[in-house]
Amino acid sequence: MERTRGNVISREQCPSCNDKGRDNLIIYDNGSKHCHACSHHVFADDEEQEGIIAMNPDLIRGHCTDLGSRGITKTTCEHFNYEVGKNKKGEVVHIANYFNDKGEKVAQKIRGKGKKFSALGDTTQALLFGQQLYSPKDNVFITVVEGELDALSVAEAQGKHFPVVSIPSGAGGAKRELSKHLEYLSKFKHVVLLFDQDEAGQKATAECIDLFEPGKVRIAKIPLKDANDMVKAGRAAELRSALFNAKEVRPTGLLSIKDILEDGLEPPTMGIPWGFSKLDEITYGMQRGAVYTICAGSGSGKTIFLRDVVASLVLNNNVKCVVMSFEQTSKDVLLRMAGYKMNKILHRPDATFNIEEVERELSSFEGKLFIHNNADLPTPESLYNKLRYYVKYTGAQVITIDNITALAASMKDERQGIDKMMAELGKIAVELNLTVIVVSHLAKPEGKSFEEGKTITASSLRGSQSIMFWSSMILGLERNKLAEEESERNTLTIRVLKDRMTGEADGKTVQLRYDTDTGKLSEWIELDAEDII
Repeated sequence: MERTRGNVISREQCPSCNDKGRDNLIIYDNGSKHCHACSHHVFADDEEQEGIIAMNPDLIRGHCTDLGSRGITKTTCEHFNYEVGKNKKGEVVHIANYFNDKGEKVAQKIRGKGKKFSALGDTTQALLFGQQLYSPKDNVFITVVEGELDALSVAEAQGKHFPVVSIPSGAGGAKRELSKHLEYLSKFKHVVLLFDQDEAGQKATAECIDLFEPGKVRIAKIPLKDANDMVKAGRAAELRSALFNAKEVRPTGLLSIKDILEDGLEPPTMGIPWGFSKLDEITYGMQRGAVYTICAGSGSGKTIFLRDVVASLVLNNNVKCVVMSFEQTSKDVLLRMAGYKMNKILHRPDATFNIEEVERELSSFEGKLFIHNNADLPTPESLYNKLRYYVKYTGAQVITIDNITALAASMKDERQGIDKMMAELGKIAVELNLTVIVVSHLAKPEGKSFEEGKTITASSLRGSQSIMFWSSMILGLERNKLAEEESERNTLTIRVLKDRMTGEADGKTVQLRYDTDTGKLSEWIELDAEDII
């Protein structure tokens, strides 16, 4: 419909765009007012309204008033043409008027009691609520909220000259609606998204971020559910501050120096002791949030080494541990732990011991050592949730997995299975601030076998290079169990294959001696010649 306004009688400053020239708002002789800069419009009388209603017979009429229970004034309602009236059933409703790009009223969103909404008119032509009031400016930001009452609330809090619009269809349609008006929104300095602080609102926020070019979007956070709640609670100043201090969206995981310093810097510290002083010296102990891999040939002593490490953690350092062993029964694990405490070998068939004494010694591990039932062989997918649950339930700082090859065996492609598991274990270790010790098998070598004491290298690891990539440290355990000399058979060499922290331990070795009487490992003691009598 062609709008007839009458003759121009004067010009004045537009209350919407606050033009510096103070002449954007044209006053017509029929009483109507219109700004040709931002399309702000004031109807003259019922004639104009009647004309619009005639063009859109579904539309209804109302009047602007204070919304006392919402903390919104009549002036703000007039600015946005937000009215109160009656629907065709005679019920009192709120009327949010929507305009097209020509400044014509084309649709209405009706809000009844109980948040019952309906739409009237031609919504396909409608702009965002309030969009007709603001021309884009590259030195001003625009705020986007979920609902009309939130838009009125933002205007009430920060002044009507700061642009604010709302989407007509709630959080679920946010991405669709903003996509239609992306060109308009992108012409502002930046766009502040202030959707409801509930799950739906935050999901919509995440979806809308990707619509804009990097650096264009800011996210505002408020302590209450939405902007209107803030105004009703008398916290308009906080709302205003949240908008002006909205944070620029950055790629996930990207931190500035300020972000990091907010948590405070702490000097590096020694990790959890291995239980062998020379190994602690060259590795600085076991760090939290890291994966340590132990690899060895069959029967080379990795089970004994891992048992001694865990027992020392529990008994000497009061560290809670979970043992996941898929090659031993839970009772076998317990007997080995008790044997460590009692300096005896208890897990062999020829062992003799007093049951009551063993149970008494095992009480030292109670509440600090937890054992996974090896009858429950988890799938790689279920393993990750088990680790999270075990840490939450036990408070464990260290979890051992012996061995990762057994878990990957159930997969069609063992190499891909190990790839995925090592990647997930690396993430979980950081997520839970957990030390994960993984045992891995070695690939069959050419020539001399590992059982004959062959030197282990990184290429000896079974599976893909993911073990090398995700492990903070890799220890190769070497022993010539076929040697003629008993002392050589009982010597276990620990070779550092990877040291991510400093790289200084790469290639270094530590020798341990196996005591056939106690079943324990101990470090070789190097004596000077003058110490020998």
